[in-house]
Amino acid sequence: MAKKILNSLYCGFNGREHTFDLVIPENFNGRFLLFMHGFMGFKDWGCWSLMMDHFIAQGFGFCRFNVTHNGTTPEQPNVFVDMNAFGNDSYLREYRDLDAMIGICAAELKEQDKLILIGHSRGGGMVLLGGLHPRVDCVISLAGISSIENRFPQGGALDDWKKTGVRYVHNSRTAQDLPQYFVQYEEFEANKSLLEIHAACRKLKKPVLLIHGERDHSVAVSEGYQLAEWLGCELQVIEGEEHTFGAVHPWKRKDLPEGLKEVCTRIRAFAVELG
Repeated sequence: MAKKILNSLYCGFNGREHTFDLVIPENFNGRFLLFMHGFMGFKDWGCWSLMMDHFIAQGFGFCRFNVTHNGTTPEQPNVFVDMNAFGNDSYLREYRDLDAMIGICAAELKEQDKLILIGHSRGGGMVLLGGLHPRVDCVISLAGISSIENRFPQGGALDDWKKTGVRYVHNSRTAQDLPQYFVQYEEFEANKSLLEIHAACRKLKKPVLLIHGERDHSVAVSEGYQLAEWLGCELQVIEGEEHTFGAVHPWKRKDLPEGLKEVCTRIRAFAVELG
């Protein structure tokens, strides 16, 4: 059953293609992790490849993918070069991308194998939505957002965005001002029934693991506690850790940072207990 697919193309929202990696090791333990990156991220960001290798070495299957409108391309998967794609990215499009990848991964698994969604930050909110898919067995949210609507500007700022059709977000790592087109908000408003994390959490009757860094300044730990309340589960807070659990991009070391090692330890314990 062993399989290794690297930088293969999948078809996501509206037929747009991007890349994914999928590995099932010889000693597959029946637990398959599907990982979704966050905002201004990509599948090869920071330590995600090391995290993938970490779990594969322990017998887990693993898949990671680029959302189709993250601003990178199959030819340049680690650089934000497609401003039109980035500007038109939306939560709806990422939801559809995730759904496509769930189908691809499910096709590789036997009925008794466990399909586990993992998402970081924005991806952590998206996998809670995706957790309602009938083939998904459980969900792991790392520093996950608790609300999509709260990510949008309010009042006059929202009016200005609608009037101009575009606003810009600054990426401090790349020193780029990246566009966001108003279509993002329009698509959310038209698809709230699919994209309300609160409602999804109330419906989700599957095991969920929530992990958050105590010193997260990108997604406040209070959002993790809100998710835990809606889900009726515990929030595991890692003391002293920030949003990426010690990871940065580029990551030049050959081992995981201590914070992300602890995250992996907790993920493994959670997955093993699934039965």
